Amino acid sequence: MIRISALLLLLIFPTAFVGASEIDCSEDSKDGAEIFSKSLSDAVLKSMNTRECQGLPLKVGQVMKFIRRPSWTGLSSSHAMKRIGENQYQAILNLNFVEEGATNTPRTLEMKKQVLGCIKMANKKISGPSGKVLEIRIIDPISARGMPPTEVPDSLTINVLKPNLPSNMLNFSTMDCANITHEVFHMLGLVDEYDDSLRSSNGKQETCRIIPKRNTLMGLPSSYFEDVYGKTTVCNCGGTCQRFWNSTSPERRRYLEGQNDPCSQLQALKTGSFVEGTSTDAVSTLEGDKLTIIRKPKPEAASLMSANQFKKVLFGYCPVGIKGYQKCSSYSYFKRELSPGQANPQCADIPAECSQDDYYLGPK
Repeated sequence: MIRISALLLLLIFPTAFVGASEIDCSEDSKDGAEIFSKSLSDAVLKSMNTRECQGLPLKVGQVMKFIRRPSWTGLSSSHAMKRIGENQYQAILNLNFVEEGATNTPRTLEMKKQVLGCIKMANKKISGPSGKVLEIRIIDPISARGMPPTEVPDSLTINVLKPNLPSNMLNFSTMDCANITHEVFHMLGLVDEYDDSLRSSNGKQETCRIIPKRNTLMGLPSSYFEDVYGKTTVCNCGGTCQRFWNSTSPERRRYLEGQNDPCSQLQALKTGSFVEGTSTDAVSTLEGDKLTIIRKPKPEAASLMSANQFKKVLFGYCPVGIKGYQKCSSYSYFKRELSPGQANPQCADIPAECSQDDYYLGPK
């Protein structure tokens, strides 16, 4: 295990200490997956808390910039945080939408419009502890010219791809609001929480990331979006709707109501491939050949961010109060194997408490 002192930390992160109004949240050096250790993680937290966090919490009207240099994820991002009221905060992102090097193309304009609409929707559901609320403000390099420089973060280039291609934080293709919001939350410093074995070639989890037991937007975006906002589905299914409504049991009907794609499940009735499963609470109504299924928001999913995720976005690496999230999320992109058959010893350092949602995500 490599031990790195606070003095050596200054040599590794020469740009990490940049003044009271700007915090460089460099999470790692270029080859960080190999050298980042539990002791270094503690050193980063301690140094940030004692040196760069003296300006926090912000006073009303104050602004702080957070910068994340390329870490082991290979991505960098930047946002400004402004306190606009006693319990109101604004995260500012400077996004430049580009298609093959060109701006203001039909596709970039449409993507920008979609992102702005999704974030407007998300802003209604971002709340944190003690009544605090957060709104995300999206600007672009042109609108930034009329703003105070202290409120303008570094711009992020969003590559707008052709439809139906894989998307990530800096490459947007066909996405719904749940996944757009997920990627924007990455820009604010939140990490993935889904089981990456679902995407790996060998069906095994490739990283050491923590997978909470709770549903979260950073884990299953579409599922959690439905928890927060609810969902209305209308199936135009001809006589199939009527036959299902008249012949099935209440339990089977509740199961159908809980499916991600209930309309396809109704069609499966014709071929006998309808599969039973766990039911869920929803309300369905039949009118003619139209079946409407309404899932209500879940009371426990009042915010798109957990308590600790909210604090992470507000304060970057600084608040001691979310040390659990800081520690646990720092392992999110470590590979489980450094090479085939060679386990990564860093994964063995993950604190046992990280498996507890209240420690990692904060109380519900």
